[in-house]
Amino acid sequence: MSILMGIVGLVFIFAIGWLVSSNRKKIRYKQIGILLVTQFVISFLCLHTSGGVKVLAGISNFFSWLMGQAAGGVDFVFGGVVIKSGASVFFLNVLMPIVFISALVGILNYIKVLPFIIKWLGKGINKLSGMGELESYFAVSTAVLGQPEVFLTIKERIPNLSPQRLYTICASAMSAVSAAMLASYMKMVPGKFVVVAVFLNIFSALIISCIVNPYEPEVEDQKTIEAHLSTEKEPFFQVLGNYIVDGFQLALTVAAMLIGFVSLVTLAPMSR
Repeated sequence: MSILMGIVGLVFIFAIGWLVSSNRKKIRYKQIGILLVTQFVISFLCLHTSGGVKVLAGISNFFSWLMGQAAGGVDFVFGGVVIKSGASVFFLNVLMPIVFISALVGILNYIKVLPFIIKWLGKGINKLSGMGELESYFAVSTAVLGQPEVFLTIKERIPNLSPQRLYTICASAMSAVSAAMLASYMKMVPGKFVVVAVFLNIFSALIISCIVNPYEPEVEDQKTIEAHLSTEKEPFFQVLGNYIVDGFQLALTVAAMLIGFVSLVTLAPMSR
């Protein structure tokens, strides 16, 4: 029954996308099929094979370890807060570690580890999707860096992008979750599902873009793409400080959104 509901959901989403498509004649069904099959293969390998389960368990344990390491800084600042035995403070235990994870992301980006990963994953996705070099790189980098930082890497290109390409980029940005948030999500959802969702979201945004705003990708020079995705070298501690502040602002934003929306949800039953 759950499989049937999933299929119905996919058909419903695709039908809506087809109805609002800007150019139904240009929809590339082959690319959509390839991306869908890729999603199913990733899901099967990660969730239904012993090797995939072990890899996901290792990644999940690694992020759990990172969350534990983040406790040092959180305890130093909030160590005097008395918490009822057995209780858990969401802001301290789930959101504050985002600051630490964001700092690690900044370090990995500074030493060019993340750009290397983004480059080659982007190449692979471009071969599968045929959406274009810039769109593929952006889809991967958004899942790693997060929305604010990744838009800065292509700010010079944005004014010259067509509406179709701009839609693809924005769809990728809205569907992705930055690496700094992964550990926090793993506090609420089993880690294996969070990791798989990161990859599936990348392909899902490209699939919807293929349906809603189909277009022929532009041929671009590889060096030009990499130049736009690289940022000017800044002092290490300046970069680190920026990422730490960004992580703290992200945690505050998530907290504010949760307070507002959860309060509205709890208000609804009382108003009846």
